[in-house]
Amino acid sequence: MQCGHCGSEVSEGFTTCPSCGATYRMDHDAIKRGIGLSIGAVIAYFLVPEIFSVSTTIALMVAGFMAAVAALSFLQASKKRWWRRIN
Repeated sequence: MQCGHCGSEVSEGFTTCPSCGATYRMDHDAIKRGIGLSIGAVIAYFLVPEIFSVSTTIALMVAGFMAAVAALSFLQASKKRWWRRIN
């Protein structure tokens, strides 16, 4: 496998580039965003009707939209790519 950051050869089974230190991993920020949106969807479903005096249909639509965006965020996070820490 080749490093997606510097192009050096990385041995099979290793996830860290020996030349530049980049790691082959999932997107941690997208995982955090997906978790936040999932929790937000649950909160929206239960609290939107109470706070804004709207029907549960609207709350379900808001929660469904947030859950769909959370699913897309988890899908993006599942794709591994090369990451390099910038100091």
